[in-house]
Amino acid sequence: MLYTGSSIHELRERTKQQTIELQEALDVNKKLATTDELTGLYNRRYFMDKLAMQKALSERNKADFVICYCDLDNFKQINDTFGHHTGDIVLQKFSQILKSLIREVDFAARFGGEEFVCLLVDTDIKNAKKVTERIRISLANYNFNDIAPSLHATVSIGITNFKQFNTIQETLMNADNRMYLAKKYGRNKVIMADEAELKAQMKTAKVVI
Repeated sequence: MLYTGSSIHELRERTKQQTIELQEALDVNKKLATTDELTGLYNRRYFMDKLAMQKALSERNKADFVICYCDLDNFKQINDTFGHHTGDIVLQKFSQILKSLIREVDFAARFGGEEFVCLLVDTDIKNAKKVTERIRISLANYNFNDIAPSLHATVSIGITNFKQFNTIQETLMNADNRMYLAKKYGRNKVIMADEAELKAQMKTAKVVI
């Protein structure tokens, strides 16, 4: 009876350990399925799922949200000059900046390469501009001297609010277009308007590009 009891106890302990190991493996697989391995941010697929959920919430609650499309400036030049390992460090540092400057309710993802997106929930475009300016300035002022003394990184950002278009694809596309405008007008900028509006603002001296 003692032997049988000991065997049952060992079997239970082994089963318990196997269950723990299985759960840990499932957690790892879940993380790999939703996050980018290099940066630790969400991946493109998970971000698009979150966008669809946010669209449904916004339509039900009549709330707005903002998509921010970010692209590191001259990133190929950084890779060519300092090497891909250094380029990866820049991507990781920018990811840390994104996570530190958005709220817990917001989402940041790596879309691919040097492209990143943020979803700022229950936010209007003016407040989103303040957040993205802090992100832009933080990267521009970051000291990479311990990695490469002459290394300097900046980001161009385009932002669009959902209510302006009411579809995910158009909102995302417009944020992307505004990001390219930021590059066109000198890089290291946050753009929250289309080109026609920008030109009109420049003529009336309301904004400096």
